Amino acid sequence: MRMMAAAVALAAVGGPAAADDLSGTLAFVSDRSGQDEIYIRDLASGVERRVTENAGPDRAPSWSPDGRWIAFNSRRPPHEDPEIYIIRPDKLKVRRLTRNPAEDQRPAFTADGKTIVFQRGDFTAGFGLWSVRVDDRTETQLTKPDRAGSFDVAPDPSPINGTIVLQTNRRVGSLFPFRLARLAEGRRQPHDFGPAAPASIDGPRWSPDGRQIAFAAGGDLYVFTPSSNRLKRATRGKASDLSPDWSPDGAMLVFQSDRRVATGGIHVVDLDSGAVRFVGEGRTPVWTGRIHAE
Repeated sequence: MRMMAAAVALAAVGGPAAADDLSGTLAFVSDRSGQDEIYIRDLASGVERRVTENAGPDRAPSWSPDGRWIAFNSRRPPHEDPEIYIIRPDKLKVRRLTRNPAEDQRPAFTADGKTIVFQRGDFTAGFGLWSVRVDDRTETQLTKPDRAGSFDVAPDPSPINGTIVLQTNRRVGSLFPFRLARLAEGRRQPHDFGPAAPASIDGPRWSPDGRQIAFAAGGDLYVFTPSSNRLKRATRGKASDLSPDWSPDGAMLVFQSDRRVATGGIHVVDLDSGAVRFVGEGRTPVWTGRIHAE
């Protein structure tokens, strides 16, 4: 069965054309203009357009729950370290949310769209999790590094109960491996949970119904179901598959891979059949059901 699924996946990889069975909008990063900027792609038409244009790199896009805003981190002047911004892709309206000498990265909206959680710190002192309110920029520290080089990073709040899933190297004693952890609302310490992954975990993301978590490990994508403690491998092969995000209906994952474009290509995998298709050039894609066609 696994060999058959892999064969189907290979046969399904196609060119970056529009697809009638895919809908919504992807936001992603590309350096096609000479540096990293945020782009969006209407999946039905295949039309792409750039939504940021700055002297510094813009990275790590994340959609608001209503699909109206994209959060991202940027090193745009006058600051050299990344800060958190949001942008309306339909109006190209940009707002800066954080002002801090540390590195603010990998933002993600809470389910109500009123708050963004992100990682803050540096590679010497370590990273903890913070939140910032979108309306008034009020910040709250959620976790503190427990040692130099301790990282609580890549947070993603649950769409159901506010529990944040993240990757952490607490109690490891070195940078790697990262393990899957969760931070319950009101708690100050993340707790390890989930499977014994085959390699260091990266980029955990809750499914739209809050029942599953996708992540990358060892160059492949996995889906974990906490209620049954089940771990399912979603992709396999020699390629490096990274940065998964869910389709709005939870049936597919969009992800970054070097299987077609060495510098970064966007692919989609159907979780039922295992079929993989190539969408286009780009990195760290995220998917919203909202249409942002021109």
